[in-house]
Amino acid sequence: MLKKVAIFFLSLACLGTRADQAAATDAALGDTATTALALGLGMAELNPLGAVSAVMMKVATMAYIKELPQTEQALQYSMVSSLWGGAAASNLCWLTGAGPACFLLGAIRGQYLWNAGQDERAFWAICESERQTHASMRCEWKKAPG
Repeated sequence: MLKKVAIFFLSLACLGTRADQAAATDAALGDTATTALALGLGMAELNPLGAVSAVMMKVATMAYIKELPQTEQALQYSMVSSLWGGAAASNLCWLTGAGPACFLLGAIRGQYLWNAGQDERAFWAICESERQTHASMRCEWKKAPG
């Protein structure tokens, strides 16, 4: 049992806290992989779309976000990262046998990921606002180290 708990918390640490394309991809892969593992172990899929449709929806969502203006992408990537990252955390929890508390854990992890992207979302909102008066302004997000 202790081994399962250790694997669970290490997996959560690997899910990341960025609000970018890589974070959304990591969250989508985490959700998909943990769903596939759970289904392989005989658990039921709760997503009404089903596993295959959910994967296709993730691919289409990522393609749509990539086509948005850069100033809008952080918000969208934050939304899907927190949704899919929370789902991956919940799935991992279910795999450890923790039961219904996993829904709460998934929601907490999703909220944590959403909060972690706040600085980047605020940066891009300010950038968009400043571009209203300075059309040629160039914005580049770089997270401070540490």
